[in-house]
Amino acid sequence: MTPPSKNIFRAFCYFLAGCFFLMSCENDINEVKALNNRGINTEEATDIESYLSIGGKIKGKLTAPLMISTAKDTTSMTFPKSLHVSFFDSTGLPTSFVYAKYGVYYKSLRKVLLKDSVIATTIQGDTLTTSELWWDQNTQEIYSDKPSLLKQADHSYIPGQGGFRAKQDFSEFTFNNTNNGIIKQDSTMSF
Repeated sequence: MTPPSKNIFRAFCYFLAGCFFLMSCENDINEVKALNNRGINTEEATDIESYLSIGGKIKGKLTAPLMISTAKDTTSMTFPKSLHVSFFDSTGLPTSFVYAKYGVYYKSLRKVLLKDSVIATTIQGDTLTTSELWWDQNTQEIYSDKPSLLKQADHSYIPGQGGFRAKQDFSEFTFNNTNNGIIKQDSTMSF
């Protein structure tokens, strides 16, 4: 058995060591902020291939050369070098495709922003082009306030100088500031 004086001495040594440890761990608040600003919560991945399934059926496939995931105020996944998404019906056949040179997904907001040469096409031949497109998963809508053009398979097109709003499945569209309404494209014209 250890004499009481040695136990007190050990306890005192541990106490001093603990105090020394606590004093040596002081951080400068500016250094801590600088670490956070350096993006230490950032991850990168290349050659992305990601699938979305609902009820065991694949509904979408995303491919991208680069994804940067950042966790700050809100977690976001950025696709700075383009992305391509294919959507599938319940039988697994493709129904539509979306391409953009830049995209970002805001996880907690459940919103997607696509920018720069956004092109959405259906297998029926309809094509939507715009410079910016938002997809709000909460309201299940896509929209833009940038000039947009819907070119339909029957060669008609709908210009929306003030953008558009639509259901996410493209079943209903509202175009803003359509000076010309639906216009039948001349067979000699091309876009």
